[in-house]
Amino acid sequence: MKSPSHGRNPPRWRQLALKSALALLAASVAVYVIALSAARFLHERSQHAWDERVGTSEQIASRYPAEAASPSAIAVERLAMGLGLDLTPESRNERPPPAEGHAGRSRSIPDSVFQFVHEELADSSASVNEPPEDVLGALAGMQPGLAAIRDHLMHAPPPRWETNLDELLEPVVPDLEGIIQLHRLLAADALIHARAGAHDAAEANLVASWRLNESLRESPVFLSQIIAVAIARLQIGLLRRIDVADVEAWRERLHDHDYRESVKTALWLEGWAFSRLGESDILGERPSWPALGRASLTLPLELYCIADFNARELDGLDWLASQPADCPGDGTGRSAVRERSGLCGSGGRGFDYGARLLEDITRLELGIELTDRWIALSRSRAGAGEELETSRATSSSAVCPGDIWTYEEWAGRGAVIYLNREIDWPHLSGLVLPTRHASEGAQELRHEQRRASAPSG
Repeated sequence: MKSPSHGRNPPRWRQLALKSALALLAASVAVYVIALSAARFLHERSQHAWDERVGTSEQIASRYPAEAASPSAIAVERLAMGLGLDLTPESRNERPPPAEGHAGRSRSIPDSVFQFVHEELADSSASVNEPPEDVLGALAGMQPGLAAIRDHLMHAPPPRWETNLDELLEPVVPDLEGIIQLHRLLAADALIHARAGAHDAAEANLVASWRLNESLRESPVFLSQIIAVAIARLQIGLLRRIDVADVEAWRERLHDHDYRESVKTALWLEGWAFSRLGESDILGERPSWPALGRASLTLPLELYCIADFNARELDGLDWLASQPADCPGDGTGRSAVRERSGLCGSGGRGFDYGARLLEDITRLELGIELTDRWIALSRSRAGAGEELETSRATSSSAVCPGDIWTYEEWAGRGAVIYLNREIDWPHLSGLVLPTRHASEGAQELRHEQRRASAPSG
């Protein structure tokens, strides 16, 4: 006969299973709460470390107050539309609409114009080759627009685009492709004028380009800094081919900005901006209930990974800040930095960007060093006139200690400056300025010497 309670009470095994499930649930909740608390602690500690190194939100906001685009920048945007270039930041739809007939972000400039600039500046000769006909034709048709931009940049305050550190992770910058193309157009026009002997007009293009680049090189946005460095390389290559009116003024300009420090500053600020990411960024502003449930389950791990990334980034940028110029192949091995590995991966942007950043800045600094020496040499040669004699001298490189610059003059026929070795930049792309520069006479003399030394027959 069955017990009266047999139909009402579950079997013993079912009671044990229910108790075990409740115990497991309670343990899981406890582990989740402990993991979330630990992740929050690590995340807050990583943010505090960044605040101590870079500054609090209030301190950074006072250092870089939000600014609207200057009237000069708006004017450059409008003038550039006449060349088929739209420099307006894509997120700024409140700008005045383009002129009638201008449709979108037109890119009608022939590639041959930019190829001409690249090939000329990558050459070690001070002379400028004859531009292709299509380049001459394209530049001729752009003269009114280029003249308007050049006149504005030379006489108006340097343009300044928006600054808002609340948008560092998605910064407002001018259309950088358009900015690069405008600089290349100014460079192409300068080269054509330099070839024709119109060095005042060539220098005017260079001055306009220099003032246009001030906005990017002073920007706290990392991407703008990288473009500013690329444009600076173009400018210092161009300066080697122009007989400028005031050599000393240009020598001061070459050293009036520390690109290494401004790029590092931008990296610090970008790292600080990433350190602000937190729970609201993981969960979203208004997630659906299923999405909120999934995000909540992974929240401890994601917070931990953000904290771990912040710590690795801080370590990487500390390492970067301690590095001097690193010339490839100089035997220092400074780029071989040990990466930290962890649950969320290895390295960090500070490590990833480190070697390339140092090489890119060193490449620019080496180019500045040669350009500075070349324009100083050109001035002394012009002052010596007929009294130039055959001579040879050497001096140490300040950028790459241990490397030697050699200067040779052949009795007024020509001069050359060159580094004792060719440097390979394996991680970099774009324009690579040669570490040798020679006047047209020196190039001809070199060809004569090669023909004389060639075996007869």
